[in-house]
This record gives sequence, structure tokens and C-alpha cells, in this order.
Amino acid sequence: MQRVRTRIHVRDPSQQDREAAPAVEDDDALMARFGRGDHEAFMALVDRHQMGVSTYVLHIIGPRVSREVAADVTQDVFARVIVRAPTYEASGRFRAWLYTIARNRCFDVLGSATQRRERPLGPEQLDPVDRGPAPDASLRHTQLERALELAMDSLTPRQGQVFALHRAGLSHADSAAVLELTVGAVKYHLHQARVRLRAELSEFLNP
Repeated sequence: MQRVRTRIHVRDPSQQDREAAPAVEDDDALMARFGRGDHEAFMALVDRHQMGVSTYVLHIIGPRVSREVAADVTQDVFARVIVRAPTYEASGRFRAWLYTIARNRCFDVLGSATQRRERPLGPEQLDPVDRGPAPDASLRHTQLERALELAMDSLTPRQGQVFALHRAGLSHADSAAVLELTVGAVKYHLHQARVRLRAELSEFLNP
């Protein structure tokens, strides 16, 4: 009697993991869902981009106005996303669209501060950088963040905007779209900003 062998196909575990993992929706897909009334899609966008927008806003207006105002601006940016969602056109450039809103809102706030004659904080008005001996890692990080805020004021406005967008995670192409520059110009200003910041932060980079 001939035995019949049953062949069992065992899939590669890594293949199983790939098939089981849900596909990550891009920003345009989330905006489309939000446009149909899915508020969870909007919260997914907030979770994905809030940190980057907050970082950008802090770089642009944080040291000049206050961190509380910067936090309010970040919230206002996403409130404006809600208002403008019906007119959003899917093009794969959501980040550029979002940061254009953030940039314009920052300029609105800075313009209002100027009209009220609120002067930017000078070095003597900010918390002094503790230069005591052998700070631990946490304290040194705090010192570096404060020093970076002061160093940002040494950049030209264009350099500061390009660097802030870069630190928020935008690509050169998206930064160019936000600032209405060429990609080459973005790369140039980013290089100049890095050179300037390295000089200003030399004691942290070369302890």
C-alpha cells in the first residue's frame, strides 16, 4: 500500500510578521478619513506631527516670546488644520502644508509682539547657563538646550527658519516648499546655520 505524503508549507516567520503588520497610512489618507468625519484620523495626525511642530515653533518664537505662547501656537496650528481640512488637496506634501500654517502663525505672533513693543529676551533675561564643574548628563543636556536657544539668535532669519524646519524633521524639499526657496538655497542656508551654531556651541561640542 502506497503511503501518501502530505506536504505542509511553512511560511517564514518574518514573512508572517510582515503580513500581520498593518500598513501605516500616509498623511493624505488620514486627511481623507478626517474629511469624512473620522476624528481618530485627525488624532493620528496630531500624534505623528505634534512634536515636530512644537520643536519648530519653539525655535522660531520660544526664546522671543514665551514657552506658554509657543505651546498655544502649536495648538492653534492644529486647530487651523481642522478649519482648512475641507480645502486640503492630497498631493503627498502634507508636511509642507502643515509647516506653512505653522510658519505663518509664528509670524502673526511675532508681529503682534512687535506691535505691543515686546522686546525679545536678551541673554541677561534668560536663565544663566550653569558652567559649574562636571555636570551630569541631564544637566548638561539642559545647558545645551538653553545655549542653543541663545545661539539661534545669532543666525540670520533665513538660516534660523531653515534650521528650525530641519530640526523638526522636514526634508529639504518640504523646507523649500514652506519657505518658497529652491532646494539648493535650503541646503546652503542649512550649511551656514550649522557652521555658525558649531562656533557658538564649541564648548559643548569640544569639552
